[in-house]
Amino acid sequence: LQEAAPDTNGHSTVSLPPVESSLAPPTPPPGFAQMSLHELQQQEEPTNNNKTMDSPSFQNHHARYFVVSSFSTNIPVDLAKIVVDIYYPTLSHAASQLVHYYCPNTQKSLSVGGAHAVCTSEIDVLLQLTSLEQSQFLVKGVVAQPGIQSSVVLLITGMVQSSNVAAPLPFCHSLTLVSCGNGQYQIHNDAMALLTE
Repeated sequence: LQEAAPDTNGHSTVSLPPVESSLAPPTPPPGFAQMSLHELQQQEEPTNNNKTMDSPSFQNHHARYFVVSSFSTNIPVDLAKIVVDIYYPTLSHAASQLVHYYCPNTQKSLSVGGAHAVCTSEIDVLLQLTSLEQSQFLVKGVVAQPGIQSSVVLLITGMVQSSNVAAPLPFCHSLTLVSCGNGQYQIHNDAMALLTE
């Protein structure tokens, strides 16, 4: 601390050193890798327009959508098929690209046994997604329901195999997708649980 000389009113001010955040990104579940922010920023993964993603942001990134045909007669079911076909292969092979499918103010959580990590910032969501990269997901069941205000709620179950874990684990994954208009949807809530018992 550095105390400055008194001002004209006889008051002294104290100069405080800059404060660094003590909040660390959530730790990955056991057996799953986690990349540092520096490693993520060094990655150069092309987007559709051949540009790279240096600093992902829910507000400023090139948004991507799960798009349902205007001829759909059952939007929740059709959207569920589209989400499953895009989400899990991308999570396994290019997890950092999934951040483009999340809307602003999203909330994502990952639970493994008794451990639970909740993310609300884009970089924490990105770190959580990349902790699951290289995992293989086998979807066994999907429940799709219409939600409020044109949203769709999905409950997806199956098995996940990580290269660092001997046996596959059952998983349960809940997604709430919000309508962005014109049949386009983005993820607003994402809660995945890996079941260890």
